[in-house]
Amino acid sequence: MDNILTTGRPAALHEGRSIGMSGQNPPPTWPRGGPSGPPPSGPPPSGPPPSGPPTQPPGKGWPQAQSAPPPFGGGPPYFGGPPPGPPPPPRRRWPIILAGVLAVLLVAGLSVTAWAYFTGRFGVGPLSAKDKAAASAIADGVEAPGWADTDARECAADELVHETRSAELKKRGVIEADGDGWTYTGEWQFSDATTYAEALLDCSDDWAEQIGDEWELESSDCLADIGASTMAGFVVAENLTLAEGQEEADEGRAEAVSALDECYVADPPEPSAKSRPGYRSVVFKFDDLGPEAGKATLQVRDDGAWKPLDGNTQSVDTDAGGRKGCIDAQVEATFPWGTSSVTNKRFCGTSKPPRIWWVRAKNCSYTAGCTTWDLRYEGFSSYSSESVQLFENGGDCNSESGQCKHTFLTGATGRGLAVSWSVYPGYTERFEARIRKMTAQLPN
Repeated sequence: MDNILTTGRPAALHEGRSIGMSGQNPPPTWPRGGPSGPPPSGPPPSGPPPSGPPTQPPGKGWPQAQSAPPPFGGGPPYFGGPPPGPPPPPRRRWPIILAGVLAVLLVAGLSVTAWAYFTGRFGVGPLSAKDKAAASAIADGVEAPGWADTDARECAADELVHETRSAELKKRGVIEADGDGWTYTGEWQFSDATTYAEALLDCSDDWAEQIGDEWELESSDCLADIGASTMAGFVVAENLTLAEGQEEADEGRAEAVSALDECYVADPPEPSAKSRPGYRSVVFKFDDLGPEAGKATLQVRDDGAWKPLDGNTQSVDTDAGGRKGCIDAQVEATFPWGTSSVTNKRFCGTSKPPRIWWVRAKNCSYTAGCTTWDLRYEGFSSYSSESVQLFENGGDCNSESGQCKHTFLTGATGRGLAVSWSVYPGYTERFEARIRKMTAQLPN
């Protein structure tokens, strides 16, 4: 009993130590707190506890200090460390089951995705055989612009079917079933038409240069700056028939035309012409427009609608001589996208004046040796009534009939004979005829 300490803990002998000479045992060197790890699941070790400080700090769940049971208590004394903790909780199985289910679903999903991709189902992956047939039907029948070659059409149709598969294109009316294949209907919804038009531009080697060559533009740089998305709006409106979305297509075309106008449209050169008098008309001769005018055309109008110039001259009737005649000239430049630009100019001139003159007739029946003179006129209006006044030495004409004023009706051409006058041989008087302000003197 002498070896029992008064603290209630059993005495323990440590390796390399002995009980002091005083007969008292040294205090134990056990750690004051419990270990930080889980409590031991087995019985305490049979050997003495290790010497030195504890290797781990106290952990949660262990008491910071534990008293030993009384020496004669109800349980055996503890050896080698603190008492064991509560038993571990039972392991839950539902996370393991859930993880297994998720793994199965993941594998199944990957399998379905791989199947859909390699068969072209659900719009993913390579085209199926039916999709390829649909793309061929569209490429063969589509109304493509002249600058787009066969390769570009096939590429664009392929892009369209990748975006919207054949089954959906059938619902939208672009294609219809034809036995085991498809037939292109020629009718589009706006969204599909836009997808195709943008793909057609992207599939071309250099769409800006190709369009510029077809339109005979001096440069295609501005086309490239406008961009494929804007030009696609023009392609949709100009080349594809829409069953739905015409209003949106018109807006897209207007946007493209506005951009094209800003880049390329300018006033054509001003027309240039010179006038010369003609018989009861004015003749205008126009200069060439020159190569800088491009596809500009010259049109003229005098009293009606515009008409293209025939050759380089145009005559304007004045009905009678000495009158003013005018013509409107217009140079119109029409661009491939439909925009027109015009420059107008008005030209005027005067026709040859009317005139009267004496012409010696072949025969004279008035008296022997006499001479007959005919008064001719030209440049008069057609079927007009005119009067001629005859004078001799500035006064009375001394006509045998007593008439010195005669009225006549002009012919259809404004030319003809106004009056005849016969004189005896050796006549030397000053004889003249007057019509309006025109005067003609008989030669002696």
